[in-house]
Amino acid sequence: MLTDAGVKGAQPRAAVYELDADGQGLVLRVTPAGAKSWSLRYRTRTGDRRRITIGRYPDMKLSKARSEAAAIRDRVRLGHDPNEEKAADREALRMVDLLGAEGGAGWYLETYVQTAGKVGKAKSPNGIAIDRYQIAKHLRSRKGLMRKRVADVTKPDLERVKADVPPSVWRKLRNILLVCFRHAEEIGAIPAGSNPAARTKSATDAKRERFLTPDERKRLADTLAEMEELGPHRQKVDPKTGKVLFGGLGAHLVRALRLLELTGLRRGEALALRWEWIDWRVSVLRLPQTKSGKREIPITPQALAFLRDLRGDAVRVGLVCCYDDGRAIDPNHVGRAWRSARKAAKLDGVRLHDLRHSWASDAVSAGVPLYIVGKALGHTQPNTTARYAHLHDEAVREGLAKAGAAIEAAKGGK
Repeated sequence: MLTDAGVKGAQPRAAVYELDADGQGLVLRVTPAGAKSWSLRYRTRTGDRRRITIGRYPDMKLSKARSEAAAIRDRVRLGHDPNEEKAADREALRMVDLLGAEGGAGWYLETYVQTAGKVGKAKSPNGIAIDRYQIAKHLRSRKGLMRKRVADVTKPDLERVKADVPPSVWRKLRNILLVCFRHAEEIGAIPAGSNPAARTKSATDAKRERFLTPDERKRLADTLAEMEELGPHRQKVDPKTGKVLFGGLGAHLVRALRLLELTGLRRGEALALRWEWIDWRVSVLRLPQTKSGKREIPITPQALAFLRDLRGDAVRVGLVCCYDDGRAIDPNHVGRAWRSARKAAKLDGVRLHDLRHSWASDAVSAGVPLYIVGKALGHTQPNTTARYAHLHDEAVREGLAKAGAAIEAAKGGK
């Protein structure tokens, strides 16, 4: 019988197999260089002879090799072919194929982002950069997850990712994973309907709803006007204390912030807006490509008047919000400008995106139907706009009260 002592004494020679005395197909293969490995000889259900490597000696001792061989023989008796299964495992789609290794792209960043839009256009460079950062920081860093076959990834695997990141980050990661697993379903790497990301809830935090009050809106408007008057290289100083209160802003940044406030556009949409996309006759912005696909956005008379003032009497083309030389504004510069304006106007806790929420809340409170608000905001799902339903209900009640009062007044001959 072959023992560990016998294994240690085996001399390296070419193509030498030492049969185990149990006659069950376990062999030790010794290469000319002296490397030793355990293999199992077996026959498939059709009678074909096969051999599969079990492990290396001395990392795997004889007792362990025998137990592994016994387990494989049990699978062979059930009709499995270990070599075919091993080959299938090598060829199986893995998470690293979808998300890429360090220094690589993977299917998502190499292929999907190039046709991510509903009309087959690439995601914006800024959107791709954000996706690349989130994948590198929160997914590729999980080596165990990246090595897994896509078919072996479970909901608990994704729940562990979710538990380790802020809710806002998880929402972004979940969207990426939803796309990746959907692709795996389409190419047959996992069964249809088995997407684990779809079975993992999106957000764990409550939706933030922060709307500007009329007083806050006035304060913001006054502050932006003052910051624009100061310009980018001057500061407002308290005459009594000499303390710097706030610095000025370039006209291009104030223009961008005012456009966001007046239209409810997303930051990327506002910065990409071109003069030729404005239909002055019907007060509509015709955006060819946005987060939710091609959009026609109705705008208020006030927003149209703001754009007319910016345009002047000349016929303009190119970006509405841009640097003096016509270049697109860096979105990060708009974010920094907002933080400065927010601090100067004493609007603690108000995010740039809350300007969009405020526009929606004002529209709904004024009695604009939810479906129109959703169309203006580019919501593809009605439940996204439904967060403003309570404001709509208040507007409806006020409208009904006015209608009731008018009816009563008519009855009295007034």
